[in-house]
Amino acid sequence: MKTPHRKLIALAVLSALASSVSAIELTLGDLKENDSDLYYIHSTSSENNVIRLDSPTTLKYSTTDTNQTFTAIYAEGDVVFQNDLNLDIETNGVNQTIGLSADSSSVTTNSLRIKVDATNGDAFALMAYNSELTLEGQFELIAKQNGELGTALDASDSEISLTSLGHSKIKGNLDIFGGQVQITLQNSTDYWKGSSSGDLKFTLRNGARWEPLSESELAHWTWGAGGVLDVRNQDAEVRIESN
Repeated sequence: MKTPHRKLIALAVLSALASSVSAIELTLGDLKENDSDLYYIHSTSSENNVIRLDSPTTLKYSTTDTNQTFTAIYAEGDVVFQNDLNLDIETNGVNQTIGLSADSSSVTTNSLRIKVDATNGDAFALMAYNSELTLEGQFELIAKQNGELGTALDASDSEISLTSLGHSKIKGNLDIFGGQVQITLQNSTDYWKGSSSGDLKFTLRNGARWEPLSESELAHWTWGAGGVLDVRNQDAEVRIESN
């Protein structure tokens, strides 16, 4: 996980005292320098923050301060998203743009869609440290930076399991540092474009498609019947390193 630089303003600070939040209208015109994350979600182990965001929630931000890190949602503790988590983020000039940053957090959501498009900076759809996320359903993690693929998932010492029930999409690289990350694509409408490094357990079957663009490292790979591996890119070597 990369170390964040200076972060941006908190338009709403949600403490453990607030168990639910209504739909949030976002305006970025009041952003000021040297403030923290756009949303800070914290709860104790005995209380859940239940967050409801309009779907989709669209954020756009530009800056000339290249030391800034823009984090749409920073989650700490137990966090429940009442409806689908759907973020569409565009930035220009930000050093790092992060859709969802989970720090020592347990995140619950029925559906996950995070799209980050960063110009003149690095893009991370989902960043997790010492966190848990289990989802069986539809998910999209899309990271684009400077017209190329960014990092769809950056996970350190986290337990993450994403199992698609159809129409799931990953566009971006997966960087895993410790913990256990399992991703299952098992439908003809599932697709991953990008490469991986670290301890990823990956299942591909039933018409699901993977297009690695560079050398990829997997801890375990289940290549089931009908799984499509697109290796037209000559740099797309796939290496399995069993632990």
